[in-house]
Amino acid sequence: MKFLFVFCLFFYVLWYIFFLPHRDFYNESPQFVLQADSLILQFDKPEKYSKLYFNSVIQFKGVITEIDLKNDTIKGALLNDKIYCFFENNINMRVGQEIIIKGRFEAYDDLFKEIQFTNCKVIDY
Repeated sequence: MKFLFVFCLFFYVLWYIFFLPHRDFYNESPQFVLQADSLILQFDKPEKYSKLYFNSVIQFKGVITEIDLKNDTIKGALLNDKIYCFFENNINMRVGQEIIIKGRFEAYDDLFKEIQFTNCKVIDY
């Protein structure tokens, strides 16, 4: 009887983990709305703000300084030389364009001194 209870509990936990609904970052409201320059200035203290913003959806406005192409598809963009955004879908954009983006803060890269966002979505050009 004890074995059956443990067995059922084990499979319930597995089911719960695998079928738990995932967050929809694309449709989630931003928790923070910032200018790209002010976001960059905050990361002079990366330990403090990495903890504050970790896994948060942030909306920010900046200028595209570089575009990452893979097989003629835009996979990412660098804003204000310090913020890297990963895109799931191909986006029509150009260098020098001012853009508003919403994305999930992933990490601060100490090596490249870049703020990294995933699940990015263009809000406005």
